[in-house]
Amino acid sequence: TLASVVTVAIVTAWMAYREAEHEVDEMIDGQLVQYARIMLALAHAGDDDEAESPHIDGHRYASRVIFQIWQRDDDDAADSLLLRSPEAPPQWPAGVSREGYSDMRLNGSAWRCFAASDDNNQRYALAAIDLHIRDDLVRDIAIGNLRPYLYGLPILALLLIWAIRSG
Repeated sequence: TLASVVTVAIVTAWMAYREAEHEVDEMIDGQLVQYARIMLALAHAGDDDEAESPHIDGHRYASRVIFQIWQRDDDDAADSLLLRSPEAPPQWPAGVSREGYSDMRLNGSAWRCFAASDDNNQRYALAAIDLHIRDDLVRDIAIGNLRPYLYGLPILALLLIWAIRSG
């Protein structure tokens, strides 16, 4: 019976981890959409195509985000990069879709991307978030959810042993 309890606990732990991972992925996808909306609303053509990145002390769950804002050219010329974060490459990342979600690798890290166009289809933006933060969040949520089980399992085992011997 103790083996059954441990097996159920392990399966429950795995299910809790997968659910935490799914919820964090949903949160990140929502953030990326919001980043793209903000960038398209604030898009401007400046003298420099690289945005200054101020140093702001953040939170341990603060996301590493990169962005690019592009202007579609009417003729057959290549589109123009209007603005990008310092960490973003100066060209459109290979394999990344120009509409919707995609994934990429950049500088050895996995990134989740979202690209969207404005209402006039004249400008489009890419927002990407480093997935290291996702992995940390998922782990912390799963451990937080599992901690009561880990504390309760030895107590449950002792109660089962006592009940079986008493019976």
